[in-house]
Amino acid sequence: MKNRILVSEAKNETLNSYQDAIKVTGQQFINEKMILPQYVDACIDREKEYPTGLELKNDMGIAIPHGNQKFVKESGISFLRLSQPVNFGLMSDATKQVSCKFVFNLALFEGEQQLNMLRQLMGLFRDEKFIDFISKSDLNSIQKFLTQKLVF
Repeated sequence: MKNRILVSEAKNETLNSYQDAIKVTGQQFINEKMILPQYVDACIDREKEYPTGLELKNDMGIAIPHGNQKFVKESGISFLRLSQPVNFGLMSDATKQVSCKFVFNLALFEGEQQLNMLRQLMGLFRDEKFIDFISKSDLNSIQKFLTQKLVF
């Protein structure tokens, strides 16, 4: 099966919260008929209890929201680069927040895929060159790179 990785950027949009960011990534999935609409609310609800924000070096944050697999019709990743970061709860301490400029929404059909994908992403996140790449590259290059690197 072909990896479905959707890539977008929020430049002038008014995204003020993690809920807004999740809605944008979810809408990408909906537009491609990869999820049921309930998936978006499931992501937002899950984020409240189990935050997915990760703090990297230089106070940069990345979030990896995901929802219930029962709402997923086709596995994929929806990547969003934000011009203005939004706060997500910190994965390691739900009482704290991290300012996230990047969101990797994981809509994965099988539970086993999720663990595998998280491992792959964590490997990429440790590489400062990767963070620089997703910060500065055009969206087509990011989509091509992620499609080649991430296997699910």
